[in-house]
Amino acid sequence: MITRVRRLHAGTALRPAVLSLAMLVATFSGAAGVAGGAAAAAATTGGAHPVAVIDRQDLELSGVWNLGDLLSRRMPFNAFGLHRPFVLGSDRTAVLIDGRRVSDTHFDLSTIPVSAVARIEILKDSAAAHHGGHAIGGAVNIVLVRDGEGAEARVSVARPAEPGGDAEHASALWSGAVGRGHVTAGVDRFRREEIREADRDHSRPLYTPGGSFNDARGVSVRGNTVFLETTDSEAIVAPLNDCDERVYTGPLTYSGGEVCGFAYADSAWQWTSDERDTLFLAAGLPVGADTTLHLDTRVTRGTTRDQYAPYPGDFSFTPDDALKAWLIDEIDGLDDANFPPGGVTVAHRFIGHGNRVWETDREEHDVTLGVRGAFGEDVGYDARLRDYRYDSLEVGDTFIRESAIRSAIADGRYDVQNPLSDDPDHQAAIRESSLTSYDEYVVDHRSASFALDGPLPAPGGGGPGLRWRAGAEVADEDMRDTDAYRDRDGGLVDPDDVLGGVGDPVVGARRRWSAFGEVSASSGGAGKDAAWDVSLAGRRDDHDDVGETFSHRVAARYRVTLGVALRASWSEGGRPPSLWDLHAGETRTHPYVCDADTVTTDCERDQVDLRTRGNPDLEPDEARSFGVGAAGQWGPFALSADWFRIRLSDTPNQPAPQVIVTEERHGRLGAFPGAEVIRENGRITRIESPIVNTGETEIDGLDLAAGVDWRVAPVDIAVDLRWSHVTDSETRVAGVVQSGDFPRNRVSARLRASRGDIAVQWSTHAVSGYWDGDGTTRFVSAPRTASPDPRGGGLPE
Repeated sequence: MITRVRRLHAGTALRPAVLSLAMLVATFSGAAGVAGGAAAAAATTGGAHPVAVIDRQDLELSGVWNLGDLLSRRMPFNAFGLHRPFVLGSDRTAVLIDGRRVSDTHFDLSTIPVSAVARIEILKDSAAAHHGGHAIGGAVNIVLVRDGEGAEARVSVARPAEPGGDAEHASALWSGAVGRGHVTAGVDRFRREEIREADRDHSRPLYTPGGSFNDARGVSVRGNTVFLETTDSEAIVAPLNDCDERVYTGPLTYSGGEVCGFAYADSAWQWTSDERDTLFLAAGLPVGADTTLHLDTRVTRGTTRDQYAPYPGDFSFTPDDALKAWLIDEIDGLDDANFPPGGVTVAHRFIGHGNRVWETDREEHDVTLGVRGAFGEDVGYDARLRDYRYDSLEVGDTFIRESAIRSAIADGRYDVQNPLSDDPDHQAAIRESSLTSYDEYVVDHRSASFALDGPLPAPGGGGPGLRWRAGAEVADEDMRDTDAYRDRDGGLVDPDDVLGGVGDPVVGARRRWSAFGEVSASSGGAGKDAAWDVSLAGRRDDHDDVGETFSHRVAARYRVTLGVALRASWSEGGRPPSLWDLHAGETRTHPYVCDADTVTTDCERDQVDLRTRGNPDLEPDEARSFGVGAAGQWGPFALSADWFRIRLSDTPNQPAPQVIVTEERHGRLGAFPGAEVIRENGRITRIESPIVNTGETEIDGLDLAAGVDWRVAPVDIAVDLRWSHVTDSETRVAGVVQSGDFPRNRVSARLRASRGDIAVQWSTHAVSGYWDGDGTTRFVSAPRTASPDPRGGGLPE
């Protein structure tokens, strides 16, 4: 698969606030969900774990149309300020549907329409003991609509103030009795246009012709730039043509000379266009006094389209006599005597081939058949069979056949100085070297699970109330990611002969056997208002490819009074390496690095070819989580605070590209087995970075929430304030601290006024500043009228 880097754009993340005023809508009457004091009230009256609930009314007033936009990690914040479960990323959070994992490898939240969701339960604590070590960050449980009576329809339109992103959404839902059973069925349609980099202040290219490349943004040296080292070891950098500003940036100053840059942000898209249709069905049928059969089905089909600038390539060749003469004539200090006999290296943009465009057709189905009931009066059971499949085909234009383009350059048919030439030979070389990629990605998941729960007899017939829960599951998961490249005549091309191509298919399979159990106890205690809850839970997973992992958790809550509660938890767990980490073929991305011993603000960044691949010798990692918190409610006012500490070790990871470069320059690259820096003509052209079990992460943070919920006729007012703060964070690979940063503060505030079924809501969200990848520039929020920092998209702090 061609990996395309999705950058977190500083301007998007750092706007002073993102304001949304929900329209007056007819909505279900219901609980306040996470608004006001309901969240803290649940903490003081509920169990040992901090849980927030986003109910149906919250979802409808949010203005969000699918759960991918609501909860995805790619968002700088989510619509409810509930960042804690995602502080380690979505791959360390369990995403469940009705309490069960959908897949161990892949699950697309964007295919879940809001119209199909009754509520979302968010556990802001480790869920490893219930769902495996990958859930050390927490769990998000999506509860689907399954009861109710009647029909509803909804149509929504979004028109952003700036160009792009126009969207339409329509849904219909019917719920009612069918015979002895109950059926909920619905359809959901979503359409959204792309957003182009050039249409946003924070992402459009910024440069001054004749200025410094180091002050440019959204620009690559890969316009048409030649790098060479003379026979007397002098490094020379110069444009390979006149660098016409109608096509390129014009010459930009650069270490050793000038580059001919290319403003790739003029062509790239920030958001894909997206079309998606979903059908869903939830049916329940009582088959006895204590037994219900249920069937849940969701089918989604969709298409996305994405665009990047023309492919940037680095290649070395020996110029013909005419080009050699041009270089000697145009570059000061270059002559026949010192011209490099080994040729030159060119950083070239294949603009004559056209932009790279990907179109993806995807299909997804999720079918669950289950039975719930009870044995006698005390023991309940829940058995389920699940079949899940995700199938996508991505077709990409335009890639470059390396052997064809090198041959065309060598014999003079491809005009490397003028890729937009209309010469017939040049146009023929473009056709001969142009390729289309076909990437099929398929995940199949099949599982069977069975769970029991019930009370335990108290010793001596008294004492605290005891309950137990236990279950088992077996799951088979297959993943296949295959690439094929075809020329314009339909012929297959070896992936190793593709600039930016991927060589090996990724094929992996895993069978998992799991068993879990939990015991909980609660008591009213000695005082009238005092109460406590304690739970012990454990889970063992046995994987047929990487062995076993074990996870456990201890959690407790003590209610000091009816309005004040304290809580704490400790959890450990192991996560197996993903099928992708184990079996991935070579993947290429193009990050920016500084070729310097010490990275400074004036260090010139260069885009390099970063290559990585999977490692079949990876082993499960280890994770630990500890948290303490308190919550209180006084009349309509509520307050809660939770502190957490998470430690990961032996994680499959790879060093940051800048770290590899710096360590290599200091002669310490041996700390990263398999890592390598390749230079041509004095310039880094490629970095090799394998995945190894040497990653470590430490992160501490604090979640604060405050709210008020006034039930005063004729209008009810609810206020909800949330602040997620990361106090400390560090990632190491082989003991070396890695570069990179993220916003440490996320704030969410909401104000709601309602009367009966009519509600109005105002919300605002913001995130704090953060450092760029090498720690030289700090980005902060700034007014749109301010001049952005040319190196990254915000204002330096």
